[in-house]
Amino acid sequence: MVIPMTEDDTSQVEVVVASAEDETRKILKDLLENISKVEAALVASADGLPIAAELPSGVDELIIGAMTAAVLSSSGRASEELQKGNLDTIMIKSEEGMIFIKGLENAVLTVLAKSDVNVGLLLIYMDKACKQIAEIVSKSWITE
Repeated sequence: MVIPMTEDDTSQVEVVVASAEDETRKILKDLLENISKVEAALVASADGLPIAAELPSGVDELIIGAMTAAVLSSSGRASEELQKGNLDTIMIKSEEGMIFIKGLENAVLTVLAKSDVNVGLLLIYMDKACKQIAEIVSKSWITE
């Protein structure tokens, strides 16, 4: 976006405005670059609408966002019903790898990794990413 300095001034200043999607995508890329064995990541609203994604081609971010938000919601209710308190992280281990789902106040972070990922290191990076994403989401149109 180009903005004139003053009404009478013909000089202009270029202003770069980063969107919530761009900022969040950068955080996801950093996660993928810093943790080996991480294959993909997605941030969706609490309703499951994708905010930003780094997914393999052919993977539908709408479906993944909706499914992981639903898993997080139902698992959170189960955790409360079983008197285990607020849900923090869901880890799903399958034949082909692992899925990590972590809830934020108004969003959900989903990370796909190979089975031999360093889980402890990944969880530390996910916590860091969630703090950064929560700040972005709180300033964006997603909050109520």
